[in-house]
Amino acid sequence: MLVSPNSISRPTDPDPSLDYNRLFQEGLKHIEALSGKIWTDYNAHDPGISILEVLCYAITELGYRCAAGGCSAVQPHSGARLRRDGPAGAGAEQL
Repeated sequence: MLVSPNSISRPTDPDPSLDYNRLFQEGLKHIEALSGKIWTDYNAHDPGISILEVLCYAITELGYRCAAGGCSAVQPHSGARLRRDGPAGAGAEQL
């Protein structure tokens, strides 16, 4: 009698926010399409690629946090109050 090994199968199509390489390749496609022949340097030392890498990292980090137990990373804590006394909130009353 054959006994199948106990293992956890991977999902066939994981959440794209958890796949850094997929996000990076998708972002690179958009950069290439939008920049045309103006931007030709897609190496790691290019500031635009560095920004894309940071953006992909931030998206995957938020994806992991949301998958782990809710998106508390993007919501204020219960009981937290928004401040209007700082530079960002100073003009809120004028809107």
